[in-house]
Amino acid sequence: MLGGTTPFGSVDFNPTLICVRRCTAVDRQQLAHQAGRAARISSKPVYIFRELLQYLTEQHLVAPGYTVLQDIVGQALTAEAQRLTTIIQTQLSPPDCAALDRLFADSQGLYTITRLKKAPKDSA
Repeated sequence: MLGGTTPFGSVDFNPTLICVRRCTAVDRQQLAHQAGRAARISSKPVYIFRELLQYLTEQHLVAPGYTVLQDIVGQALTAEAQRLTTIIQTQLSPPDCAALDRLFADSQGLYTITRLKKAPKDSA
């Protein structure tokens, strides 16, 4: 039992007053679902990780190990990349796909898309 003196007197720690529970297999499936939703919003792993921590806090769940969370985030990002690839492949015509491929072709160390992002802004 933890104890100690505080400015308000002695306080005893009672773990039964903290309403948290262990993360079960069902909870992990729900966590993976939440990660998938977060991956649709942002492809930044830290964003997804923070969203998962927020979910765990709201559900009063003890966070699984860091490696488990890493795997969940990685799987969510991979699934989202596959989802977007499928959409692009089914919705774009072959000439549009070829044009998109050219944007990502490595030419002299810079992708064309990188040059477009770094193009000077129009001062007009």
